[in-house]
Amino acid sequence: MPEKNEPLKGKTFFLRKLCASCDSLFRGDYVFEFEDVKSAIQGLLEELEEKRTELENKKLEYAKKLNDEGMAIIEVLLSLCDWFEQKIKKWLPDVVVEDEKGKGL
Repeated sequence: MPEKNEPLKGKTFFLRKLCASCDSLFRGDYVFEFEDVKSAIQGLLEELEEKRTELENKKLEYAKKLNDEGMAIIEVLLSLCDWFEQKIKKWLPDVVVEDEKGKGL
């Protein structure tokens, strides 16, 4: 796996396969390496966690100012972060590395 998590942009390669039923001898698909997908997903989860921390800090600011409307908006955004994280873990379980608390790393 790369040392730093990276997006998938530019990471595809063409995988050629023998094809007996095709007009040409070879057929192919554009694919990603598993480690590249894993790196991209882990990077996405890290960015979600950073955004969650940023939102929690903003929520504390609103709490100090007694801004209920701002806090309510932040709560919705935090819920969306949780929802996205759970969907990523549900649909891509083989590429999510979790710590002992069940959080994506």
